[in-house]
Amino acid sequence: MNQVVRIFPEIHDRNGNFKRFDYDWLRSDWPASRWEIRDPINPDFENPDFINFDCIVAPGETLLDYPDLVEDIRKSIVIAVELDKSFHERKHTFQARSVSAITNFAYHLMRIYREIIGMGLSSPSDLDAGSVSDLLKRLAQPEHISRRYAKKLEAYLDSLPLSDIPVAIHHNNRILSGVKQQMLAKAIGVTQFRTCLKSLGLIKSVNRQLQEQYAGIKFDTKLSERETDPDKSSEKQVKDLYRVLSTFHRQSAYLTDFEHPLVVDPFSDSNPSDAADRVLQTVDVRVSEGSTRDIPIPVYLTLLDAAARWVLDYADELFELERQMRDNGTHKKAQNRAIRLLSAQSNHIGKVASPFPLGYYRHHQENTQKSKYSSEFLAEFKGYLKQGLSPKEIRQRSGLNKNQYLYISRIINDYYCQNVEHSGLSLNFALYGILPFCCQLLLLCFTAGRESSINDLRVGCIRRVAGLRYINLYIPKTVRDYEDLPTCALVERSVNVLERLSEEGRRLWDHDKLFQFVDLKSDSKLRSIRFDDVAGRFMDFIDLPLDEHGNHWNLNEHQFRRAFAIMYFYRYGSDHETSFNALMHQLRHEDWTMTGKYLTQREAGAAFRQIEEEWLAGILLKGRSNDPELVSLSSLSENVQRSVYQTDLVRPRQAERALEKVQEDGLTIEFLNFGAVCLGLSPGRAEKAKCAIKDGEEYLVALHKASERLCGGCPNLVHCSSLVSGKAPERDSLTDLACDSPILDSVIASGGVNGQG
Repeated sequence: MNQVVRIFPEIHDRNGNFKRFDYDWLRSDWPASRWEIRDPINPDFENPDFINFDCIVAPGETLLDYPDLVEDIRKSIVIAVELDKSFHERKHTFQARSVSAITNFAYHLMRIYREIIGMGLSSPSDLDAGSVSDLLKRLAQPEHISRRYAKKLEAYLDSLPLSDIPVAIHHNNRILSGVKQQMLAKAIGVTQFRTCLKSLGLIKSVNRQLQEQYAGIKFDTKLSERETDPDKSSEKQVKDLYRVLSTFHRQSAYLTDFEHPLVVDPFSDSNPSDAADRVLQTVDVRVSEGSTRDIPIPVYLTLLDAAARWVLDYADELFELERQMRDNGTHKKAQNRAIRLLSAQSNHIGKVASPFPLGYYRHHQENTQKSKYSSEFLAEFKGYLKQGLSPKEIRQRSGLNKNQYLYISRIINDYYCQNVEHSGLSLNFALYGILPFCCQLLLLCFTAGRESSINDLRVGCIRRVAGLRYINLYIPKTVRDYEDLPTCALVERSVNVLERLSEEGRRLWDHDKLFQFVDLKSDSKLRSIRFDDVAGRFMDFIDLPLDEHGNHWNLNEHQFRRAFAIMYFYRYGSDHETSFNALMHQLRHEDWTMTGKYLTQREAGAAFRQIEEEWLAGILLKGRSNDPELVSLSSLSENVQRSVYQTDLVRPRQAERALEKVQEDGLTIEFLNFGAVCLGLSPGRAEKAKCAIKDGEEYLVALHKASERLCGGCPNLVHCSSLVSGKAPERDSLTDLACDSPILDSVIASGGVNGQG
């Protein structure tokens, strides 16, 4: 009787056979060409992703034409997920313990297989020491270079007459016509042309030739510019590919489940990271920055200020306009006229980022159609009116019927208010485009949640426990579950706005999600917003400065989480041990190193302090000081005293001049978390500090220990009441994280970053 041996029960049955079912995170049948992937920790979380095995690997062939290879790839994915803790070494293998990590692992592995097939080999088992070296070099290049997309495409196009090239023709011109790129890609055996500028250039050239043959048909002939150089490798992507390759080799060495294992160790004398560093020195590389680029703090605060105004000031009026217009069944021009007249009564016209008066009801007409009547004809018509001719006489002279006469009369008299100045926004886009986008911005900023967490918000997510506010968020990556986080009134307001926006959609479609709506244009059709689509339009609307390349600033969750961490650290970090732990818990980080990456952004922290100085310089010396010298200002010049006391914070230019004068005299300002500032770092003031430590001939100020208890009575302490938020009737939470931000309080007090009311 054969002894039954259980080998890795996570992936094998009692007979040692590889299991092809019973994985909660895999919601598709094993042989499916497209796998639906769920979170391995919390499979019920409703944000799946997909792995498509039907990728092109050779001319006329996809990966599905190689069933043995697909089977090995599927097994490798399962092993990477199920045996993560017991099988892999964290530093040198790819960890697949989240939806994104699983899909990244799968697509990196399929890239490796495409390169192997492109080298003329049939499987990883055919690799020897020499071919492994070639494979590593190919993986260090973008795929369109390693597999010579442009050269193959050029040869293929040269071999065909223009009439045989597959083309998609769209006669209505709403969609541009052009070469069928997917058919071309399959014909030459490549995945896609999106990242290959040379290939796209060849395709656009063919489209231009086709444009000459098809009269009246518009073809896609414009080559768009890209911010990054697609002909350079990404450092991070190369290292990830090497780690996946190393992982597959280790799986092949430890297990016997693969039909075509990778026998040769690609990193026998090194590790994947070091090997990647060496090979990247020999190729043209686009070095990864390591973290998402931060938006300059003034730009960041301008954006948040505008978003807060939409949610706090403009939302109710937009909802009221929607209520008044819902039953307006007239034609579009009359609807647009009505919305212009109604919104022209708003008290918010002229305010920062104000959408009023609105221009349209459902649509945004960027290119208004020209009148079919010439300017000469309209001028002649106006002349008849001035002459006092009757409508009948005008119709006879102009050759118009009654309806045409009424139409032209309304155009001349601007009956539809088309010449009235307005914001250019439609009520529909303001309500169901910009407003949810602003809610999303504020939620990302004041919860430190990730995009997937915010997009998953449900009705009733704000909870009150003993009068304290909490928001129920899904925590990806670490906790993988829903948890209550302390929050503030602005977050509650944003959620309330989203609940009103999604009310009709939730009723019609019987769901509880907040970011799905039935808008004025789609009637009973459910829709959501695309963050990136709205971001650029909103930035243009509020005249947000572009970056140095003339592009809109890129927004994502990491910028908001870093800003949250830095604001918290520089405002509330009085007791390092407890405050660091509290911040780490709020961000739901597993260890200190994850939080430390945010807090070491010293430049961003300095920028926050600089912005605060600009706003608060004018009131600093009006504060209550424990130092008689500062009360009388005898240690400062009379010019500084006069400049500071004349400063009006509603006029930022004066405040900036006051700050410049203070800085010229060497006054160093350090903001403390409990509503005060310390002047201990200013010349000649360190020795007076209550916390001063003498180091030889020099006195050092222990700013890291600053607290109300320690600093009380210190001559360098200046209380600034403007740094402390107004007292609310009830506390938002047991933690300081739920307090209103003094930084944004300062923004509001000063009339906004742009100094406008």
